[in-house]
Order: sequence, then structure tokens, then C-alpha cells
Amino acid sequence: LFSGDVVLYRQGYDGSWYVLLADSMGHGLAAAVALMPIMELFESMSSRALPLSNLVFELNRKLARQLPDDRFVAAAILKINPLSDLIEVWNGGMPPVMLFDAEGNLRQSVRSSNMALGILADDLIEVTTKKLSLQEIDRILMFSDGAVETVISATGEMLTYSDIENIYAQNAEQGFGNLLATLADCVDAVDDISACEVHCAPILQQLVTSSREPCQK
Repeated sequence: LFSGDVVLYRQGYDGSWYVLLADSMGHGLAAAVALMPIMELFESMSSRALPLSNLVFELNRKLARQLPDDRFVAAAILKINPLSDLIEVWNGGMPPVMLFDAEGNLRQSVRSSNMALGILADDLIEVTTKKLSLQEIDRILMFSDGAVETVISATGEMLTYSDIENIYAQNAEQGFGNLLATLADCVDAVDDISACEVHCAPILQQLVTSSREPCQK
């Protein structure tokens, strides 16, 4: 089966991390092919630790030029920079990016305030990012709209954002695993379902460890 969803991640040369979850319009092979133009560009720009706004702009430019007029790609993109204690989020047409603290409390929910990639011209695309302190966030959850458009057999109802919030509130460490188990219990999914979690503690720990290492010649 071909999927119209993709998850990409890459570490920049400065230690920052980039994470992208994209949902291409449609299903099957046509949706999967529409994702191909962004993969090489994402890897190249993130490895150079370029600003997230630049990455959004170039992804939109590439897709707007290469995709047919009736195609677009919704995307949620993160840049996590431990050196500056900063999380940046850009959400274009995706469900809310949910940011939890260590106790599983929802600290921020970054809803889409932008058009999906590949629709707007260069002078119309909004590339401003939402900025948050990395110290305040323990886990970041991103998921495609298939996750909240599918009936769960256990309840006979669609999963809601409140349901996801409650799953994390009950057990932060097991929240993602419990969410995946819930999604696995779906009935006749009509859309691709993707979810990814970023655990921030190892990123901060990596910074602490590297700062204690002796200089190497």
C-alpha cells in the first residue's frame, strides 16, 4: 500500500532537530508521489540548520511549482534548538500540534493558522512560526487528520482531541503507546493514519552531556 503521509526528521549541524509530518491530498500512489519533492529539500536544509521560516518557504515554493493545481500537502514542522531553549512550530492545514509537560498536562496546542504547502504563491505564504520554551515541554505529539476521522471500535465514536489529551493525562510516559493502541483498534479507516511523538528530555540531556565533554584536538 502507498501512503500519503510521511514523517521525516533530521539533526542540523548545530545540534538542532527538525521534524516534519506531512499529509498529501488524496490516497495511494498519487498522494505518495506528491511527497517526493519535499524529501531531499527537507534533508538538505535541515542538515544546514537553516531557519524554519526558510524551510517552510522553500518547501512551499517547490511544491507550488511541481504539483498540479488540484494537489497540496498539509504539514506540521518543528525545529527544536536546545542551545537557545527554543521550540518552533509551523502548522499548515494539520490537526493541532499538542505539547505536553512531564506530568502529561497539555501546555500548548498549536492549531493551523496557515494554508497547506503548494497552494499559495511566494509572496502570499505565511512563514511565521510559533515559539515556545523547550524547558517547559516534555513531549510533542503530531498526527494526521486520519487519526481523528476514524471510528474506534471500543467506543463506536471518532477519536477527539479531548480523548487524546485524556490519554496523556492518565499516563504521560505511556501516552503515545496507549494512543497507538487506540488507533490500532479503528474500524474501516478511510484515510492514512500517522502519528509521531518527540521526547524532549533526551535532546536536553544531549546538550548537557556535550557541554561536559573535554575539548578534543
